[in-house]
Amino acid sequence: MTEHEGVSILIPVYNTDVRELVRSLADDANNSKILHEIVCFDDASRPSIKQTNRFITNIPNVRYKELPQNIGRSAIRNALAEEASYNYIIFLDCDSGILPGFLLRYMPFQKFPVVIGGRMYTSTPPGPEYTLHWTVGSQRELYNPEQRQKKPYEHFMLNNLMIRKDVFRSIKLDENIHGYGHEDTKFGFELKGRGIKIQYINNPVFHMGLDSNRDFLKKTIEGVKNFYQISKEGFGTNAALYKAFTKLKKARMLNVFHFIMKNIKGLIEKNLLSESPNLTLFDLYKLYIFTESYKKGVYMIYCGKVI
Repeated sequence: MTEHEGVSILIPVYNTDVRELVRSLADDANNSKILHEIVCFDDASRPSIKQTNRFITNIPNVRYKELPQNIGRSAIRNALAEEASYNYIIFLDCDSGILPGFLLRYMPFQKFPVVIGGRMYTSTPPGPEYTLHWTVGSQRELYNPEQRQKKPYEHFMLNNLMIRKDVFRSIKLDENIHGYGHEDTKFGFELKGRGIKIQYINNPVFHMGLDSNRDFLKKTIEGVKNFYQISKEGFGTNAALYKAFTKLKKARMLNVFHFIMKNIKGLIEKNLLSESPNLTLFDLYKLYIFTESYKKGVYMIYCGKVI
């Protein structure tokens, strides 16, 4: 296998033990005789986690670096891509779990500039406090590659992504997007704008590190606010959330919807934090957060403030 066909596996690490993931990847690459490197950057995790993960430096072809301060989801991935030695890079989240033959299944698709392998979840949630993340993931993120291929840019995810290094570096992730979510959404639509094709394949990884119900709801709020910001730049306007907002706005029902939701918000949150979250309520909750962001933006403009 030539150097051109080698891969740089890039893993941003934050408060997660990555020893098993890195060992699995190293074994998978060695068994498949794939030229590789595994590069892990720690984004200012707890000292105990950093101490644990330093073990991976003993594994051949692994590089591990601890950043002095947290730089965020976009910046750390951009930094990892700059560190990559090979022409193809694979991004994996630190809470992923792979199946045997994971890397080998990617190799025939190196003719494509961007390839997404997908993700999967366990058959049952790990506990009642994780049901929201598990329900959303298992019902919304599992996919048939053929179905996703019909709308390739609307389901773009950074986790379990193989991309040519020059393609990623020519775009990079927007480091002005802070908090959780949608830096990948914007990147996907940047690919679309440049006419760069995405290929979906059946090569999923397990999403192991689920957030608690409260943490996932908090991240959802951050994500919707980020989505509102990128939608103002013209990204994601074909997404279901944006289309629902547009319909409300055209029907002049934004104020009515916002008033109703504000009064039942507590009841909806109670359901979403329960063992049986309702995804219709979850969608309404996201639409409420988006509408609230819009109303706040309009108010700030009215007051003459920069938003």
